[in-house]
Amino acid sequence: MAKGRRIGQIKPRGEGRWLVSVYLYRDAAGRKIYRSKVVHGGRKVAERKLRALLEQKDGGRLARPDRRTVAEYLTWWLENVAGVRVRASTLASYRLVVETYLKPAIGLVRLDKLLPDHVQELVRKLTERGMAPRTVRYAIALLNGALRKACRDRVLSRNPLEDVELPKQPRRELQVPGTAARARLLAELQADNLWPFWCTMLTTGLRPGEALGLKWSDVDFAAGALTVQRSLSRLKGGRWELAEPKTPQGRRRLPLPVETLGVLREHQARQVEARKQYADFAEDHGLVFADPLGRPLEWSNVRHRHFARALRRAIMTCSMCGRGLRELKGKLAHAGPVGDGHTPAPFAELEGLRPYDLRHLHASLLLARGVALRAVSERLGHSDPGFTLSTYTHVVPGQQEAAALVIGEEVFGKAEAPSPDVTHQATN
Repeated sequence: MAKGRRIGQIKPRGEGRWLVSVYLYRDAAGRKIYRSKVVHGGRKVAERKLRALLEQKDGGRLARPDRRTVAEYLTWWLENVAGVRVRASTLASYRLVVETYLKPAIGLVRLDKLLPDHVQELVRKLTERGMAPRTVRYAIALLNGALRKACRDRVLSRNPLEDVELPKQPRRELQVPGTAARARLLAELQADNLWPFWCTMLTTGLRPGEALGLKWSDVDFAAGALTVQRSLSRLKGGRWELAEPKTPQGRRRLPLPVETLGVLREHQARQVEARKQYADFAEDHGLVFADPLGRPLEWSNVRHRHFARALRRAIMTCSMCGRGLRELKGKLAHAGPVGDGHTPAPFAELEGLRPYDLRHLHASLLLARGVALRAVSERLGHSDPGFTLSTYTHVVPGQQEAAALVIGEEVFGKAEAPSPDVTHQATN
């Protein structure tokens, strides 16, 4: 070929064997780097292969030589790419996925030999182990991020994940608790020691980490608002960090109901008094929600020792008479005598509710009362109202009924509105 070694070359390597090489670049030491292939056949076959490689090079599709395994590349990617753009807690999650799921399955495969079949088999094995579709998709998404970097750096000519089929992730259906069930849960949360935390979650729609990361300097009692500026994340070994929101929209100012301001004022006064008992030991991080020593609350304790217990008490309350219920030999019974002898009716619609669902409940109630979608999206800290709409794909009760009534009147002169349906789907 023209210019010989600077562009491409063909060398004989025995009977019917040819080494076809294409020049790529010079490395940091000034050495010429080539991409080479051994071709079997006649000279014309080798020439066709050389022309094909040159076309790939001109089109930016020719990968440079790299003999690293998938495990070696993922280790490099974690340290040099992910490690400089994600927070420490996220990086720890990435490492866990890489070490637990990716390296044992495909770590020994050479990166430039990784095929869609390798990854498809990984997906199958993870699914057969009983892993949730969301977890499987998270692991593959992480791998995809690393492989996209390899493609941009021309380590790979094509991302093998483009042809991989992933398990479908069913959307979690959330039944908005009715008025009576919400009142019952609210009563139990008010009786909990962490009521100021639950009150803040319910009336702001904050993510748990955002609520746990609040500082008193973020609360403006005079203006009646709080500012979200950070989120609390837990790390290994009991360590924790306060990190800035991931998106600009995550940093936001939220007006508060006067009732929430009152709850927070009382909480602050109690916190000041409690700290006096531990003055010699307490840490002052300025957190709104902290343990008696001033340290951040442990989320697992908040979830299991407080919310789960309050939720169970709410469920085990008879929706007919308001008396507590108990379970005897697998059957429900009233904790005390009941005059009319009705069958126990627990608030079963609260089953499966998570603390995070207080955020969903906040958004659903605002939308149901006609608050504008953009305002709700800004309150939740979403970067795009379209994401809010896709997250809350239900039809707000009353809106579609009104639409049916209008179109019926326009077409037929009258219409009857159908009954509302409050079942909707939500994601995190």
